[in-house]
Amino acid sequence: MEKEQYTSWQLSPALTIQRDAIDGGGIPDVAQEREQRAQRRVDLKECKLWRELAAQKSFSEEQVVQLEKLHREQQRLQRGQYTQRLAAIQQQQTTALVFMKRCLH
Repeated sequence: MEKEQYTSWQLSPALTIQRDAIDGGGIPDVAQEREQRAQRRVDLKECKLWRELAAQKSFSEEQVVQLEKLHREQQRLQRGQYTQRLAAIQQQQTTALVFMKRCLH
């Protein structure tokens, strides 16, 4: 949903109604007043929805940043665990090799 933008020579429907009422020289009738109030409610609701959408976008962007940080930390931990396991295996192989040499002599 894209927000409508009005140029300086265009008026929103609510402003058009107000301009027409003023240009007519008279007070807008009840139907026009009702239409103006309805349009104002629509405009306010639209503004509220845009604010909510912006807040949701900001929240989503923050979540993405947090997930990226967590992913990097998880990868760092996995590399550390891999290094520890590799060192343990190498130690076991060295111990086994020393043991076999002793048994053969």
